[in-house]
Amino acid sequence: MKSKITLILGIIDALLVTAVIGMLILNGINSQTVEPRFDTKKVIKEANTSKDPKQPHLYTGAIDKPITITPKNDAESDAAAKEETVSERPSASSVYSGNVEDDITRIRAQWQTIQDNLNHYQMVDAGSGITHYCEDVNGVPVIRKAVVKTSGASEEYFYEYTDGTYEPFFIFVTGTDLREDRYYFADYQLIRWIEAKQGGTIHDLDTANPEYVQRGETYLDKAFSAIGM
Repeated sequence: MKSKITLILGIIDALLVTAVIGMLILNGINSQTVEPRFDTKKVIKEANTSKDPKQPHLYTGAIDKPITITPKNDAESDAAAKEETVSERPSASSVYSGNVEDDITRIRAQWQTIQDNLNHYQMVDAGSGITHYCEDVNGVPVIRKAVVKTSGASEEYFYEYTDGTYEPFFIFVTGTDLREDRYYFADYQLIRWIEAKQGGTIHDLDTANPEYVQRGETYLDKAFSAIGM
């Protein structure tokens, strides 16, 4: 009888030990389960997933204010590309070393070409008394001439356009007293100024004359401003 009781107690002890070991193993597994943590400062959730290209997409971060981004559709992007014919202002690459008379001949031919084609250009009111004459170049409106009128005076600016870069080459200015001044540029440098008030006095590369230098800088700046540069 005692041997049976001893056997039963041994079995019970074994079961208890097994149960305890099982619980310890289970607790160990649970203690190793860690929920993933996220840096909320880096999490950005998309609040609007509309595929409509005109519909703004709203994004919000954990600590930042909402930012609205409005994508352009293809038509708007094309239109923006066509308007984007004006870039940063270029500058002279070096001291002028050309032949003045040769460049004057070239400039007069370019001026004549533009004047002869004005009726084929699109006339655009740019505001503030400024009118642009634009040539269609592969679907892109390129400004060939800009006219600025203020208080009875007028300034006419003529441009070359090469590889996305504008270069003013001739400026014709009429004052309120009907005085006319002509400015010829090559490589963004004034190479000739015909001074009307002195009966048509010609200044070629007169860089020792402060007025000549100042006028060259002033009208080159005005030429770029007339086309929004």
